[in-house]
Amino acid sequence: MLSHRAGLGNTDKYLPFNLSILTRPNRVWAPQDLIEQARRVPPAGRPGEQTHYSSPGYFLLGLVIEAVTGQPYHQAVRREVFAPLGMGATFESTYEWRGEFETLHHYAGWIDLTDHNPSFEFADGGFITTAQDLARFGIAMGRGALFENPQTMQLLLSPPNGADPTRHYRALGPRVDFTETGTRLIFHNGSWDVRFNVSPDEDAVAVIALGQTGARTQMFWDAARALLIGLF
Repeated sequence: MLSHRAGLGNTDKYLPFNLSILTRPNRVWAPQDLIEQARRVPPAGRPGEQTHYSSPGYFLLGLVIEAVTGQPYHQAVRREVFAPLGMGATFESTYEWRGEFETLHHYAGWIDLTDHNPSFEFADGGFITTAQDLARFGIAMGRGALFENPQTMQLLLSPPNGADPTRHYRALGPRVDFTETGTRLIFHNGSWDVRFNVSPDEDAVAVIALGQTGARTQMFWDAARALLIGLF
């Protein structure tokens, strides 16, 4: 599920689910409600056959974390990740966020979803943060400080079976790519086009937040990287 090779369908493109989010902005979605939506989406294939992005995989993984830790998902993430890294400006949007600061609005096309109940994301996202906190997370990732066991980081970035480890691939969550000079980049594009780039070899992090599902973050990233290279 972390590598999106479980064969699960994707609710992101499931029209009845999206329409329900848009037309019922105050609905509170329990994790089991999200799983029920996922059951209605045809599978992408047999497990291990192909890489196919699937938000329901994260729904299930969130429930696994809750079962293992005995805590709500957001509390487990705060205890294991945010608190140790000092990410004090990061909040789970359904249960923790109380409007501590003004946020960037996020749009699906022309529709502003900022005031919609964010529970439809669960473990697929749903955090409010700052560029500084996200960069802090990226620095820890690039320096191998996210996990107590270094082998965990190696496993996180390992390519799936059959993938070329020297070319772009999806690891256990993040994507891994390489520049024209062979520099490794770890990145992910969030649904609201928040792009997160980590270059462990250069000890560098770049965060781009556009707040629009249809934006082209690659263009912004290419321009930002050129500016960064020019500075150093």
